[in-house]
Amino acid sequence: MRPLFVYGTLMRRFTNAGAQRLWDGARFVGAARVPGRMYMVDRYPGFRPAKASDEWVHGEVVMPANAEAFIPELDDYEGDEYSRVEAEATLEDGTTVGVWLYEYRAELPEERRVESGRFLN
Repeated sequence: MRPLFVYGTLMRRFTNAGAQRLWDGARFVGAARVPGRMYMVDRYPGFRPAKASDEWVHGEVVMPANAEAFIPELDDYEGDEYSRVEAEATLEDGTTVGVWLYEYRAELPEERRVESGRFLN
């Protein structure tokens, strides 16, 4: 099973029910980045594919406990707005790892873009 790349309210420092469920027994793989663009959807971000080679979304790679059972549960949590897609994350040491991530399905206006690619900024 692939690990998961999280870039918003599912990162370790958040205490919402989804983050708590994800991190219960999970293994932190490392801080990472994925080619892409981040947009604010509401009080949470959405990932969209990169349009240029210098566009990155920063987040964390996590291996959920009992991932085979948990990932379908997370699909339901993310809902119809997001699709789970395969991507390649680059860890801080330059190592790459195949991950799952949730991509926002709809286009978003550019004024909602988070230029830094970091939700916590």
